[in-house]
Amino acid sequence: MKRAFTLVEILISSAILFFLVTGIYRVLNIADKVFNDDMGLLYLGQQARQAMDGMSREVRQGWPSGITIDNAGERITFSTPDTSSIRYYRDAVNNQLVRQQPAGTGSARVLANNVNSLNFSLSGNTLVITFRLQKVVRGRTLCFPAICNPQQFLTEQVTLRN
Repeated sequence: MKRAFTLVEILISSAILFFLVTGIYRVLNIADKVFNDDMGLLYLGQQARQAMDGMSREVRQGWPSGITIDNAGERITFSTPDTSSIRYYRDAVNNQLVRQQPAGTGSARVLANNVNSLNFSLSGNTLVITFRLQKVVRGRTLCFPAICNPQQFLTEQVTLRN
């Protein structure tokens, strides 16, 4: 006597297989989304830290009297004992933080990409640098600092030499 599967058994096993494959796909899809979000935030965080460290280290060597802030606080020009006429600014077309030396005519170096906003303000011998990075990954907007709030920025207070 030959034994075979009935139509009902095949349909039930097909339905179970379908739900298993669908569940696995959803788990992998969520894991891929989380991975891409985390890698995007990691990239933004690394860029922000490197740019802020480089700027604050170099600006710290300047004198308050030699600092010029213009373009509504988005551009700073200063000199250090070793280097003259350094400019940091945000390239609004490419959303980049740029270091240019000598200011206005010299070679430019990109310090960070995806720069959404940049601001410099000087009070006495303290310079406050604020900026935010923003990037779209697979249709989702990622920001550094992590919350895409217009009021939240990465901020550094730099005490200048006397």
